[in-house]
Amino acid sequence: MVTEGKNIDRPLKRGSRPSPEIDRKRSKSVSFSANMEDSAVFALDSALFDPSILLDLKSKNPDSPSELLSVIKCMASALTEIHKLNLSLLSQNKVLNEKIVKLENIMDNLVEKVQSPSTINKVDEKSYASILAKSIQAPATQVALIKAAKLANSLEERKHSVIIKNSKLLNDPNTDMATCSALTEACNVASASSVFRLAQKTGPPLLKLSWSSAADANKVLATFEKRKAEVTFCKTASIRPDLSKPELIKYRDAWKKAIELNNQEKQRIYTVRNLEVRAKGKPCSLAYANCFAISNKISYLDYLASFYSFDVIALTETKLNDTFPDAILSLDNMFTVFRKDRTRHGGGVALLISKSVRCSLITIPEALSAVEIIAVDIFINGKSTRIISCYHANHSSDIGPIIEALEFLLSTHKQTIITGDFNMPHIDWSSMTASDSKCNEFLSFVLRNGLCQHVHSPTRLNPDHILDLLLTNTPSVREVVVGELFSDHKLIRATLNLSLKKQPNHKTLLNFRKADYDSINFVLSNMNWNSIFRELSVEEMYNKLLEITTNLINTYVPTVTRNVLLKKYPAEVRRLQKLKLYIWRTEGNTERYKAISALLKKSLTDYDSSELEKKLTSGSSNTFFRFMKYHMKPFHEVGIIKNNGEIICDDIAKAELFADRFSEVFTHDDGNVPFFKPRSNSIVDGYEFEPYIVEAVLAKLKSRHNRTPDQIPAIFLKRVDTAIAFPLSLIYNKSLSTGNIPHIWKKAIVVPLHKKGLRSDCNNYRPIALTSSVCKTMETILRRVLVQHLNVNGLLNGNQYGFRANRSCESQLIHYQGSLLQDLENHKANFAIYIDFCKAFDKVPHNKLLTKLEGYGVQGNLLRWLSTFLTNRIQVISLNGSYSKPMDVISGVPQGSVLGPLLFLLYINDISDNVESNILMFADDLKLFSPHANLLQNDLAIISDWCSQWQMTVAPNKCEVIAFRHSTRNLKSKSSPDFHISGLKLPFVRHIRDLGIFFSDDLSFTHHVNIILRRSQFRVNMLFNILKNSTMEVFIRCYIIYIRPILEYGCTIFSPYLKLHIRKIESIQKSFVHRIFKKFGIEYTSYFNALDICGLDSLELRRLVFDLVFIYKSIISREIYCANALFTFIPSVKSLRRHPFYLRCNIKNSNKSSSQFLSNRTLNCWNSLPVSSFPVKSSSRSFKTNLKHVDLSKYLTLSPLNY
Repeated sequence: MVTEGKNIDRPLKRGSRPSPEIDRKRSKSVSFSANMEDSAVFALDSALFDPSILLDLKSKNPDSPSELLSVIKCMASALTEIHKLNLSLLSQNKVLNEKIVKLENIMDNLVEKVQSPSTINKVDEKSYASILAKSIQAPATQVALIKAAKLANSLEERKHSVIIKNSKLLNDPNTDMATCSALTEACNVASASSVFRLAQKTGPPLLKLSWSSAADANKVLATFEKRKAEVTFCKTASIRPDLSKPELIKYRDAWKKAIELNNQEKQRIYTVRNLEVRAKGKPCSLAYANCFAISNKISYLDYLASFYSFDVIALTETKLNDTFPDAILSLDNMFTVFRKDRTRHGGGVALLISKSVRCSLITIPEALSAVEIIAVDIFINGKSTRIISCYHANHSSDIGPIIEALEFLLSTHKQTIITGDFNMPHIDWSSMTASDSKCNEFLSFVLRNGLCQHVHSPTRLNPDHILDLLLTNTPSVREVVVGELFSDHKLIRATLNLSLKKQPNHKTLLNFRKADYDSINFVLSNMNWNSIFRELSVEEMYNKLLEITTNLINTYVPTVTRNVLLKKYPAEVRRLQKLKLYIWRTEGNTERYKAISALLKKSLTDYDSSELEKKLTSGSSNTFFRFMKYHMKPFHEVGIIKNNGEIICDDIAKAELFADRFSEVFTHDDGNVPFFKPRSNSIVDGYEFEPYIVEAVLAKLKSRHNRTPDQIPAIFLKRVDTAIAFPLSLIYNKSLSTGNIPHIWKKAIVVPLHKKGLRSDCNNYRPIALTSSVCKTMETILRRVLVQHLNVNGLLNGNQYGFRANRSCESQLIHYQGSLLQDLENHKANFAIYIDFCKAFDKVPHNKLLTKLEGYGVQGNLLRWLSTFLTNRIQVISLNGSYSKPMDVISGVPQGSVLGPLLFLLYINDISDNVESNILMFADDLKLFSPHANLLQNDLAIISDWCSQWQMTVAPNKCEVIAFRHSTRNLKSKSSPDFHISGLKLPFVRHIRDLGIFFSDDLSFTHHVNIILRRSQFRVNMLFNILKNSTMEVFIRCYIIYIRPILEYGCTIFSPYLKLHIRKIESIQKSFVHRIFKKFGIEYTSYFNALDICGLDSLELRRLVFDLVFIYKSIISREIYCANALFTFIPSVKSLRRHPFYLRCNIKNSNKSSSQFLSNRTLNCWNSLPVSSFPVKSSSRSFKTNLKHVDLSKYLTLSPLNY
């Protein structure tokens, strides 16, 4: 019974629930959930009804029962409310229909606007359809909810399916599932969950395959073209994703465009991905940043390059100088570095190009050299793209030179990408208008060249301006993102319409250091080598040995896989980077963002410090030296080569070009063999190789994994020396007795090594030859035999100091300096002519060399073996894993061999036979010196004739003359004679570099001292950049190894006597010590106290010790040969205070130059040494140790009191 005026409470059905009240303060559009299975229940409140319309019936029909009347009243109220609700529903339904139509239209593009499933926070793992549904804003009605959910689920289901067209199906559809199993097996995926046939108007039906996992569907799409040949019904089929009608239209249009582009390129480069035309492979990623000094951001840049997988990085305002090595900026050899530093503080631009990208530096005209701009051409898929990094420091400065430089770089009409900080804040890039003259000038340049500007949000904060730009002249940029702060400018990331081939992340190598050498030695020792080698030729013997060793290497030498591209950072670093990006997106440049950035920077610094410590302190000495060598002078692979205007990118083509260039230096024998008078009655014609001698040579090999043509490195031979010595001795004896050599021994792998100049010019490279270590072992033994024969018979030229025992650069220069000083005592000028041979080692004709060898007593089996060793050699050029065709080596001594240098010495040994002037040689470096100009000119003619006769070539443009005079006053008024060779006049110079020491015409070494000061200070600054986060012990160790030798090389020749030069040289060590004390927070009291803490001696003291040790080696222990008699022994006088080696100098101490000479500056100290300084048995090492206990301070200029 319903009571009038009361609320009607209807019972709820099981499973139903009342709808919650809608908060009227919330927005009108309410976000809904995809799970809307429960219907809303509406309760009607009759108290709100107005029954006045039905009450009129009472007067018309008064006989009606009262109960009927109340029912009618209730029904009237309900009908009234229903009518109102119906009107409301009709209104809402109209709006809903309109929204659903819009929703259907935008559903195809909705995926691009909704966050991808791969980037959703893992903490809130929900289905993609659920997230998609949550992102849709619609009225809270059940119809809209169900419609949107169905669309989302349909979109999700399509990702699990593929469509196969033109497949050869059987007539029975029930066999489709079994037929498709062959495809799933070929693609290595799970079986399809469902298979459908979709009828077409014409042609065979389409086949739709669905999987429970979208990953399986994607894998089938990726591998179908490679695997379809294995599946019978798919051989002529094609595949595509499951698409809606609008998507299918886009897909077909994209493929039409891709086919058109591939036809233009005449190769299949472009494909369709995500309904867009894209090149195959990884899209090229570019980054740009204004650094505001990059030196303190290297760690972060390194991490970003790994995090975003950048291929090109453009930098401005780097603020670097030449003491900052490229090796640091290369981010652990991941990038090729091109940079242009400002000559003064600030500025600077750089381009970092991934090692996987071929690139070439563009030369800017000299007139525009002051512009801070750098340009590099990169070559991808046969196309050239020019990348430019530019910095315009100030808006008020002239923009003209930059525009001129850019016009020059754009004149080639290449696809060009320009990045940089142009400081043009007053350009509105949306309307392409500018508000001042400078901006107008730059905007005119942009419009004139048809450039498109891709940065549309501020790149610098406070104030917000678009200062950093990215300009292109073609549609080469797919996407540009203005990201987080890198300095006071934001990082700009761009994806280019260029596709890179995927590079292998790992490299597998043989780890010879971890090989099972016990097993290898056991196998080799238990072989019957006499039986194995019986009746075999030398070639067959060595091939058999190679077969056995190769099998042992494959069995007992493990492999190691090295990560060559990717870097693994700690999880904490990755977490901080993601948190930093999240805060930047949600909050901006807040205090929280700054705190996280600082924490990330500290984490990266700590990580780099620990990694550096592992390499420099915890690791082996090889790791230390490898690290320092790379950072001091990094190795660069051969990149783009330019040849007569042609750009060569292919490695094989480059290798062939280098092969041709390196072969051009060879000499074709003219067939004329001059008469060479025999020089020795003694002969050497053979040798018996004993296993113990072979073993001793193998044991002295360096433990390195060197590259050889026969793939047997030195470390392997060293570790199996005892076991392999016997079979090698058999091969060596057979080879020498028959005069035959295995062909692999006559092959050299040649690697081009850059010298100086442009890296794109193949003429700026020199060949480095790699030959067999087994052959080198035999050469080492034969070299001993030859050297013994030559020394016993006195056949080598006494003026030759190169490649000879007990002779060095230092001993030759002491001889040279003493001879010059003796001539200058008569106040006569002494002329010295430096002669340079052109590619001397490569031009030796083999027949003429063999004639000379026979004249020096080399005959019989040994001469026949050397003839075979020299002739019919080949070389191949190795370049980035590619090889050239074998090239014949028709002249020259074998490069990379042990015998080569000695054979060259014998070839030029007679060059000074008829020379009357003084002559000194160090290998192919030759100098003539004499006070008599006419005599020198005659000797030049003699040398020129000798070169013509023996087919050697002098390079006149590299020959120089220096006149050493007693005084350089009125030098311009003093006439000098002319010297000619090969018809060319030789130039006079005032300073000349001789074996690493700079000689000046006044025989002072001020010029040399200034040069080594600059070099050493440069190296100190470089060291502090490289070892920024290292320990004090590592700093001192690197100083001792890499800086102090610069200051001390040849100090017995130039050791200064002036206080000014002594202080200058010492200042390098003093500043270094002061800097490390300051760096590590140690109190610096005085220089000499600091040296004691560091365990160092003063450089002046060390030079004095070097002088004393040199004298000891030259006159007592005879470890150094010095032809010029510098000293005379004073007859022994019995005295308890004087040692028995009292000396007198043979060169008068009459001027500054002679005062600086070794014998004069050291004589007093030497003669004052106590008897205890000299060891009983001659030993320079013991003598040097004894000097540590002698007080030499009274012979030093610097002391704790004055320095």
